[in-house]
Amino acid sequence: FLVDYALYESREETIKREEVLAELDQ
Repeated sequence: FLVDYALYESREETIKREEVLAELDQ
């Protein structure tokens, strides 16, 4: 459970970071 949660959290962080970078690129 904890491993799945950690993977989910890191994926969420990556998605948010990519969204922010995409906004900065525009």
